Amino acid sequence: MNLLKAKSQFYYSLSTLVDAGVITVRALRQNYPQPFRRIAREMADRVEHGEGDLGRLMEEWPRVFSPMETHLVAVGQQTGRLDTVYTALAEWFDLLARLRSEVISRLMYPAFMYCAASVLIPFIQVFLDMTSPGGALLQAVAALGLPVGVYLVLTSGRRLRGPGRGSGVLDLFILQIPVLGNTSRKLNYARFFRAYALALNAGVHVPAAIRLAADTCTNGVLASRFRKMADTVETEGCPFVEAFRLHSGSLGHDDLVTTILETGEEAGNVVETAQRMARIYWEEAEQSMQRAAVIVPLLVYFALILYMASMILKLWGVLMGATSGLLD
Repeated sequence: MNLLKAKSQFYYSLSTLVDAGVITVRALRQNYPQPFRRIAREMADRVEHGEGDLGRLMEEWPRVFSPMETHLVAVGQQTGRLDTVYTALAEWFDLLARLRSEVISRLMYPAFMYCAASVLIPFIQVFLDMTSPGGALLQAVAALGLPVGVYLVLTSGRRLRGPGRGSGVLDLFILQIPVLGNTSRKLNYARFFRAYALALNAGVHVPAAIRLAADTCTNGVLASRFRKMADTVETEGCPFVEAFRLHSGSLGHDDLVTTILETGEEAGNVVETAQRMARIYWEEAEQSMQRAAVIVPLLVYFALILYMASMILKLWGVLMGATSGLLD
């Protein structure tokens, strides 16, 4: 079981137990999936001995609990709404798990096409005497290792910089890529608004809620824009929609988006509006991924077919030359 699914089960169980009136110490001593079983029991022992509250203790496992989780749990303890916080966190990590599964499933076929091309093209070059078997093997290994290397560099860089603090140049470049950039932007906005609604529902003040939600973004450029929104709301006392219009770029000038946000603020339904925006952006991102899942494999397929056709023509030319030489 991956960490996201384990977190969802962990928080869902806590929500059910707390809502049923089970005390925190007893709730933490249940058979949760690892690594939460060991961590929860250690926290239960320390809470029982008065060594700190739950929110502060969670900070001692930063690789397991994010700042958003620890902050929301601390707020839930102060407001007496732990069951609400646990339920929201369970839904949040369930959403992230489904999102990751969706992205991976959409990338499976393009990845298969890329791997096939990485092996097939060097093989054709060997057949045409364009390279040696050893050179073809090195070429195939390099092509197959390239996406792995890029992934390791990106993930290690983000891990060192922290959540939502990726490389500005790289993240800005990603946003400029026609299909990938649009999908990345919508996925990040869906994550932001869902986390923003979660934080507000837990009783977090607007600027702090914006900053917590910004930390859930995977694109550093967009996360930086959200943090500027929080600073504007905090220093100027303006409504969220005005700060959104000021710092969100082209999205801030989208009449549909600003109308929904303004209507929600005027009606006092900020949490519901944020959840609605999250659904809108997620549905749009899903549509973009579906289109990309159709277009990208076709482009790779046609590129591979054209390359193979050119190789076949070269082979035909070599064979015709050899036949002409024999006839002469």
